[in-house]
Formats: sequence, structure tokens, C-alpha cells
Amino acid sequence: MAMLKTVRLPEHVSRLPGCHSDHARALTAIDQHARDRGVWLYPQTDFGVLRRFFSGHVDSGARLAPLYDPDHHALTPDNALWIAGLDQNGDIVMTAATRIISCTSLREEAESMRLFGPGHFRAATFLGPAAQAIGGRVGISGGGWVHPRYRGPGLTGIRLSRLLRRAVTFLAYAMKPLDYDVAWVKTVQVVEKGLAADYGFDHVEHGADFVMADGSVSPNSLVWSDTYEIDEDMAWCARGALRRPMPVAPQIAA
Repeated sequence: MAMLKTVRLPEHVSRLPGCHSDHARALTAIDQHARDRGVWLYPQTDFGVLRRFFSGHVDSGARLAPLYDPDHHALTPDNALWIAGLDQNGDIVMTAATRIISCTSLREEAESMRLFGPGHFRAATFLGPAAQAIGGRVGISGGGWVHPRYRGPGLTGIRLSRLLRRAVTFLAYAMKPLDYDVAWVKTVQVVEKGLAADYGFDHVEHGADFVMADGSVSPNSLVWSDTYEIDEDMAWCARGALRRPMPVAPQIAA
């Protein structure tokens, strides 16, 4: 834990200037859910630490997305953060991250490859109208990993990965409101497992595909919520409940 910041989530939130009380209550509620599962949450900004941690846990599914690679992006406390969930021994057992960008069009930003850096993808194609329309202050969620012994709903009935995804978004929003929160998820996971709704996203648009370095195509879907939906989600969490999962009707790209 020596490399990690040691300020817990509730204390970190209390230090945020101008943090709305509903936002603080939502993050405190998420922190309590995590502690009920024996996990303590610590906000972080050093993505070099996250990269080193992931490199040592590849066998359990840890993969650092190119969005969060500090070698290719100027990641600062103003535009990126992640949360480390620690067990009682001080070991990292879960992570989630967000990166905040300002853009006129998410589609143009992604297809230009500026989001990803060199060597990861040959190309990205976002076919739908939502990808073109999404812009402004946009949070991009990812960087999620959970130790195998903490996967599943547990006695509380809530998966920790779903909570931590919200925590990084809410924390970024509490610093300065987001216009959108987005992520891309493998389409098969959206269709077969309902991951968009499970993670609290309100909208789905298929047709966000990546051409990998070896030439293969990875079919993904863009998932997102707008500023009003994020705020509503926080209000539900502040009351100790999750607004989602709820049914989500996929929007098929033309």
C-alpha cells in the first residue's frame, strides 16, 4: 500500500470543494456497500501504479485499456482517476477508472485514434448517430478488475464491480459535472449478459468496432448515460438503492 494514496473515499469526498450533499451521500453509500463486503475504497490518480498492478495480475483477467496508459496520455488529477479497493490485509482486490475528455464528437475523437495511442488498434469505427452527437465533458469508464474471491453478488446481492463503476463516475461528476458518461462493451456481453443495464448505463448503440493489431475485428457497443441520468443515478444511490439494472432497449446502428 506504500505506493497508494491512503485517504479513504469518504474523507476524500469531504475535501472536495463545493461537493453537493446528494453526491457526497451517494459516494458514502457506495463506500458502505463495499465495506459490508470487506473492501475499503481509496481514490487514486497515479496510473503508473495501476499499470504495474495490472501487469502482475494478467492471469486473473487484469488488462489495462490503452485509454489509461500513462506512457501515451497526459493523465492528471484533473482528467483521470481510479479507485483501489483494498481488503483487510491492504491488498488490492478491485479497481475501476475513468478518464475525462473534452470533445465536440466522441466518434471523431475515437476514429482519429487520439483516445488510444499507438500500437493497440489499427482502426476504430463508430457507426451510430449517438457516437457522433456525444460531446462536451465526457467521462469514459473502464479499468475494472475484481479479485476472483470477490466476484459475484455476495450476501448483499450487489456486485462490487457495478458499484465501483458508479463510484469513479460519481467522483468525477462531483468534481465537475459531466455531460456524458460512456463506455464500450463487447457486443456479445451486452446482448447475452445485459451488462449495459447491469453497470447502470441507460443507452446502448451497437456498431462500435475495433480493428485489432492482428487485423481481427472486435465488435463492441457504445453504452452511455447523460448528465441528467447520472444525477438521477446518484440520487438513488444517496437513498441506498440502485436505479439500475433495468431493461435497456438496444439502439441498432443504421
